[in-house]
Amino acid sequence: MTSSQKRSFKELQGATIDDDELLQEPWYAINPDEIVMMVENMCDKLTAPLQKYTNIDSRFQDVIDAVNRKRKLPDVRQFNVAVLGEQGTGKSSVINALLDRGLLDRSGSSKACTAYATILEYKKSASDQTNLSDLTVEFLNEEEIRHIIKEQINHWTDVYPGHKKGHDSLLDADADEDEDEDRKFQLPAYKSLNASSRGALTAKEFFEIVFNVRTCSETRTWLEKQLHHTNIQEGDFFETCYEKARSRFAQMDKEKKEFNLEMRKARCINVPDRKLWKETTVIKELWPFVKAVTISTGHVLLRHGLRLFDLPGESLSSFLRENADRLGYGDMSQLREAVVNNFRREADFEMVIAPFSRLQTSVVQERYINWSIHLKGANKTILVMNKSDELLNEDNMGTQLSEINEDPFSSLRERLEAIEDMQNSNDLKKEDDLECQGGIDDQTISGLLDEIVKEIIIAYIKYETANVQKMMHPKGIRVFSVSALAHTRAMNRRRKGTDVLDEKTAGILELRNFLAKLPAVTNYQNYHDHVYRALVELRKEAAHPLERHLEDETYAAMRHDLGKQIQSLGRELQGHSDKLSHELLEPPWSGHDKQNIVGSIKHLTEEVWTHPNIHASGYAKMLRENGIPVNGKYHGRNMNAELLSTMEKHINRWCEDMNFKAGRLAQFIFKPVKALLLRTQLAIDESSAQLALKHVATEELRLASQRIEGIHNTLLTNLRNSLAKTHLYFTTEIDIYCPIAKEMKACYDRALDRELVHSGSGTYSRQRRVLCASIIKGSDTGIRPLVKKIEELLQTQQRKCWEADCNTFIVDTIDQLNSFLNTTKQFLQSASYITVEHFQARSELMKLLADFDADLREIQSRFENNAEEHIGKKAKYKDS
Repeated sequence: MTSSQKRSFKELQGATIDDDELLQEPWYAINPDEIVMMVENMCDKLTAPLQKYTNIDSRFQDVIDAVNRKRKLPDVRQFNVAVLGEQGTGKSSVINALLDRGLLDRSGSSKACTAYATILEYKKSASDQTNLSDLTVEFLNEEEIRHIIKEQINHWTDVYPGHKKGHDSLLDADADEDEDEDRKFQLPAYKSLNASSRGALTAKEFFEIVFNVRTCSETRTWLEKQLHHTNIQEGDFFETCYEKARSRFAQMDKEKKEFNLEMRKARCINVPDRKLWKETTVIKELWPFVKAVTISTGHVLLRHGLRLFDLPGESLSSFLRENADRLGYGDMSQLREAVVNNFRREADFEMVIAPFSRLQTSVVQERYINWSIHLKGANKTILVMNKSDELLNEDNMGTQLSEINEDPFSSLRERLEAIEDMQNSNDLKKEDDLECQGGIDDQTISGLLDEIVKEIIIAYIKYETANVQKMMHPKGIRVFSVSALAHTRAMNRRRKGTDVLDEKTAGILELRNFLAKLPAVTNYQNYHDHVYRALVELRKEAAHPLERHLEDETYAAMRHDLGKQIQSLGRELQGHSDKLSHELLEPPWSGHDKQNIVGSIKHLTEEVWTHPNIHASGYAKMLRENGIPVNGKYHGRNMNAELLSTMEKHINRWCEDMNFKAGRLAQFIFKPVKALLLRTQLAIDESSAQLALKHVATEELRLASQRIEGIHNTLLTNLRNSLAKTHLYFTTEIDIYCPIAKEMKACYDRALDRELVHSGSGTYSRQRRVLCASIIKGSDTGIRPLVKKIEELLQTQQRKCWEADCNTFIVDTIDQLNSFLNTTKQFLQSASYITVEHFQARSELMKLLADFDADLREIQSRFENNAEEHIGKKAKYKDS
């Protein structure tokens, strides 16, 4: 890498990244923006002079068309990173520090209902140093609004049930049995913070916003009456609330030009950082219905493909959660949790943020990490420990250090004690009114003390980071320690030099460079493939007007027959795809397996989901909350996950079997293609065409066969990847959008149906019987037996995935065959070949191709020089 290239990179990227380290990475070393410009210039130099020859020979127009198809390098692939963690861990502060901009409100999500995701992504053509952003607010759709209103009604009536009209409670006769049991689970010191009470407060705030009570005292009075003197689960409160929410949206659509009711979005363009949240205050008046906020802006990380999902975290402290793990978080909205989990599924990588001090005691962090590993794998999860500068308390530093008997802490402790002795000596002399002759003055001692404290804190951070890394080693998680606050202060010119940690020791730069490398591998490979494959192929296509072969009847017959065979092959492959996708995809369980699953489900409903394991009122609450209680003593249970446990081993075994079948599917669908390629080669060999023509046709067929083989390999990879995604989807039950949860919703509702269950003594037993029957046998109201439904959903989803994968293979393969067919014609001499004009055109084309070759070699040298440097650095690192 030359110094001029380094300067160019530095000027282009700005000072937001540690250039020297990133320039060791192939993607950043090639300077992708310059590669794009070089390719554009190379292609323009070839096509512009050829425009005047398109009327002489259609092949010149074919060259221009080919250049226009292949001149554009692949778009930079976005790499999505989900940022997770409890509220108060500093997620937003870490992201702000990574971008060196205050894009995220650090107090955001402090209110329960504001628990929405924030996406930070690149705005096309934005400068890396911009302070302007486009902001898009996405709102819930009407179905989701209805769902969240029902949730908030349930949260309110959990605490304020109101007066029942027309029916006694389903649990009147059974509820007394567990009142005393419920009291055992109270947290005496935190009664005011219990989850149900917080849920009710959130619900009230929610309704106040929907009905806009701050603008009308009469509406406030009406709402208070509805909430405290009626049962809002009955009557028309739900529909009234829903219609009011719709009217609020309609009013916003009418008054705010930024809002689009049909798209459920509001958009602000080019908002300065300092006005980012002020400008959108009006739009977010309906923040309970905000689904996600997207900030599109410029930054070197975002421009090179990084996309961040700042996801809302749990709001309770780890102390409360350890003592009351059943308590909920945020607004306890299952809908919001499902929305957040969808972002997690979309993410390619997860970054869990945890405060250093709470890491080893937080149950929540452990759950975040374990789920990250389950969803993404350990190699796609990192742990970032924030607030590293708060690890060591300067007041009792000596006590903390005395517990560590290893280097460098022994020598650091001795130096600290020596400096403290000097300070104490000076203090005694001052008390005795003696001059400190020959000693060290206070200012010097203060400087020495600051220096040793800084050394100790940095060493202690490294020590604790290493300990956590050892703790995470069995999980395979990489650990980073950072202080977002220290980094932000270090970047502030007015605060520079006043903190213990500086820009480098705060750890943000190391984390930033790690994140910058995540999209780099894929993007580098895409550019490399384009330069060494697409542009090399383009060079061959550009030379077609120079060909002067004459075909005979046998060569013409080969081309004609190939055209007809390609058409019939497409239909044959489509038929194979549909047939094989159905034949190879077997049910996940046999009849005997199904009986065992049903038996396990009966055991759950008749023996596990019974008193004293679950009490009557708790059972009804679990049914109302889709089998996943959001709070209370059964928080942490998941009836849908328990149902999954009866099927999971069969789904696992099915996935292993289908993985083998995926190989067979790819093999079967490739067989007719391979046969066509062999027939075509045989036809070329047996033709009586000139040897030169047969040679170039054979070479072109070999290249086409290689490309089709690559498409076949991609097919096999895609078939197995889609199978893995299907397996993960059907073996993960964490929210109401998961497969079993969606199917069980109707079963839970049926078990709560008063017309079926009735009230009075024995309600609990009748609910269990109705639930069991709904799960196992279904109902005449449209509920299908759960085991059969999951079987159908599993097979249907995988069949659709495999058919889509096969369709992609068919389209790409037919394209390659048609391209080869077109090339066999391109080899033939044009009727105008012997004209003077054609001779002039060929002469200029040869000069243009020589320039193209030189330009292409220069572009390729970027990759070759980079590869040599990268290999040399790796070897040097290995030797050291």
